[in-house]
Amino acid sequence: GAREGGFATVAEGGLKPLMHYVNPTAVVDALKKIAGRIKLTDEFIEDAEFLKSEIDGRLLYDLGWFEEQQILSGSGTGQNLQGILNRSGIQTETGATKADNADAVFRAITKVAVNSGQPADGIVIHPTDYQEFRLKKDANNQYYGGGFFAGQYGVGGVPENPPLWGLRTVVTPAIAAGVP
Repeated sequence: GAREGGFATVAEGGLKPLMHYVNPTAVVDALKKIAGRIKLTDEFIEDAEFLKSEIDGRLLYDLGWFEEQQILSGSGTGQNLQGILNRSGIQTETGATKADNADAVFRAITKVAVNSGQPADGIVIHPTDYQEFRLKKDANNQYYGGGFFAGQYGVGGVPENPPLWGLRTVVTPAIAAGVP
């Protein structure tokens, strides 16, 4: 709920203003479990190095991928998580054209700050959408986000997945391409 009361300057020993939040609404999601198993032969288990490699590599990657999909887009039905994109009150912002997409991302960041009172702290983007940002060039045919051998305009090293607008940027196919 909304906050009643507010901060004020107070003289030493003076009465401090009372503040409280009106009718807070508790929101609780049911605990969900993500699980899976693999069936292995005795020969496979005997090759412990390969087994460790399979678990540490592919299986953990697949688990992370499934978690991302559930956190972002889970339907909330049955044992599915209620994904962020399927909750009510989600703000949207769409670029008028492809050239407007970078501005649309910044407008979305601003909406978060204005409407929540908290700064945005990250961006989740599909690899093809991220690619469009990374491959944008100026009139001199130089990459805005840095080329493949150097950073922006030949300065600095090549950062791996540099952030958009300075925010932590998660590039994942777990979110649909073109999602604002």
